[in-house]
Amino acid sequence: MKIKQLANKITYPDIITLIIADPHPMKPIYFLLAIPVLMVACTSKPKQLTKSSTTTTLDSSVTVSKTETMPKRQTSANWLIVPGKRVGQVTLNQNADSVITTLGQPSLTDGAMGSSMLTWIGKSGDSASRVSVFMQRNMGGPDESISRVKQIRVTSPQFKTAEGICTGTVLTDLNSRYSIKAVDKYKQLKVYDDLQHGISFDVDSLTNRCVAISIHAPFDRKAAHINLR
Repeated sequence: MKIKQLANKITYPDIITLIIADPHPMKPIYFLLAIPVLMVACTSKPKQLTKSSTTTTLDSSVTVSKTETMPKRQTSANWLIVPGKRVGQVTLNQNADSVITTLGQPSLTDGAMGSSMLTWIGKSGDSASRVSVFMQRNMGGPDESISRVKQIRVTSPQFKTAEGICTGTVLTDLNSRYSIKAVDKYKQLKVYDDLQHGISFDVDSLTNRCVAISIHAPFDRKAAHINLR
């Protein structure tokens, strides 16, 4: 406080007088340099600290790039599941000869009374890569000789819907995409079907994950309950 009062009383002429009166030439230089520093330090008001606006808003000089959602990779037509219509290259109501021409000779066949099931097994030879097709003749109809596709079932995760639903999808995600109801049970598998859209899912009751997907014509209850397992 005394320094502040002394500094306030000293004027520029006083500084010159002090320099002349002092017999020691080196001291006045230090004193001359010190006085203005003291005057500035004592007379300047401290700056008030303010919170940076960055606590609530971003500084205008900062460029923020928005996170862009990467577009989903489109599923190839050969692997696309279209509920109520087709799976890959096999379409509902397609005739048997055309299916065999497209997929080649099946690995397994089974049939009786105008119905048949054809199964193609992947190179691995396990159930994780099977395509099963149920076909049926229109007995007594004008096209009785032609066997047509009524249900298609796949187990490979390469087959996907446009939304990315495939085997391995959890039950909660299936529920969010489709109006499914439990319709059948085979050992530890539960079958959930969306009759309106023509698609059903085999779900492992232990893991709650889809292990197979089937399609059938919309509102075709008979085709929806055909067992291709």
